[in-house]
Amino acid sequence: ALDPGALAVSLPRISDDSRDPCLKLLPRRTQGEVPRLMAYPPGSAGRVMDTRIPSFRGEQAVALTLEQLRQSKPKDLRELFIVDSERRLIGVVDIQALMIAEPIDLLKEIARAPSAAVSPFDDREDVAEKLRDFHLDVLPVIDIHGRLIGAIRHEALLKTLEEAASVDIQMMVGAGREERALS
Repeated sequence: ALDPGALAVSLPRISDDSRDPCLKLLPRRTQGEVPRLMAYPPGSAGRVMDTRIPSFRGEQAVALTLEQLRQSKPKDLRELFIVDSERRLIGVVDIQALMIAEPIDLLKEIARAPSAAVSPFDDREDVAEKLRDFHLDVLPVIDIHGRLIGAIRHEALLKTLEEAASVDIQMMVGAGREERALS
């Protein structure tokens, strides 16, 4: 599947005339999501966040959550984001804690407070610093009301930081945005 966050970083580098036909080739859901991510400032957390992250209500039982996870078969999931009825982030549950919890336990009972969270307007270098300082693989992105709107995965952020560094080097040696450095 195409990563809307990666597309939101890459597509602004091409002309508007070329970008629109590219967007039309994407699946319908991605067609709507990419322009929303591109609306965030360049270099911001909003540009690189993944909005397709699973979240679960705090009132949900462990047994139901495990069944939903078995059916959806998510990849690389190490923790779950727990939200209230208004999608405000209230906690995080490690997969290990979920596995050893009693089936009747509620997610909010086994959740811990999030170590860190970022705004979609935070600079991606600040995001990288939080990921490093808190030893996180995934960092939740919340809006001004504390609602969970996405997450930034460590590997996705590294990829965009590498791309940004590459563009900076190209600009330093006089290559234009459309050109690639020869090496």
